[in-house]
Amino acid sequence: MRAKFSAIVLMVVAGIGLLGAAAAFGYWIVGVNTAPAGSGFDASLSAPTNVSATVNGSSAITVNFTTAVTQLSGGQYEVIRSSGPGTGTVVCGPETLATNTGSSCQDTNLNSGTVYGYTIEALLDSWTAPAATNPSAETYQAPAISSGSSTTFTVGTAGSFPVTTTGFPTNTISNANFTNCTASTLPTGVSFTDNANNTATIASTTSSPTGSYAICINASNGVGSAATQKFTLTVNQAPAISSGSSTTFTVGTAGASL
Repeated sequence: MRAKFSAIVLMVVAGIGLLGAAAAFGYWIVGVNTAPAGSGFDASLSAPTNVSATVNGSSAITVNFTTAVTQLSGGQYEVIRSSGPGTGTVVCGPETLATNTGSSCQDTNLNSGTVYGYTIEALLDSWTAPAATNPSAETYQAPAISSGSSTTFTVGTAGSFPVTTTGFPTNTISNANFTNCTASTLPTGVSFTDNANNTATIASTTSSPTGSYAICINASNGVGSAATQKFTLTVNQAPAISSGSSTTFTVGTAGASL
């Protein structure tokens, strides 16, 4: 049976039958590698340190850590893809490693654009020492544009259209020419703004003159090819009466007012 202790536990005392009929007591102490005097047995094995998770493309993450400075012989480590200590899938180990040594684990065949968490556990025989702090990382994801390809603004009326994209790292979104799309000069009062959070905003304060305008949306983040979309902005004029509000006719004389 493997006993598991999280990193927040300060000390656990357990009976270990390693001395024949006489049971000795082992102490699991976070950050300390020697049992108190008179315990008769030292079963300490510190959690690894310098733990990090680094993205390595769209389907792999590298987990790095350093083993304990001192430990008993037989100490091993394993890397678990999980949401907490003692759960999930073992992706590396158990492996016997030298003391105070850097080690790394490659976790591959992951889904793109997904956050993964990891736990590094130190093992001693059938016992589990304190676990390291859980690192996490998100795999890279190529850009894609998820919003619609057209909108309509009205002259003299404020308007706004959100451009939404997906991808990791965060996309840079711009209005720039690409094959089969030449960007129009935007009408007065219309702006295109990258919000630096995988979204952009096409906004209008007045929108004039009327007409149809091409916006060439590009989203790129260095992963794969840029995502592109030919977007059509239409500016319409709302109906209005521009003629005068009165006129005069004379009896017996033809007249007209436009």
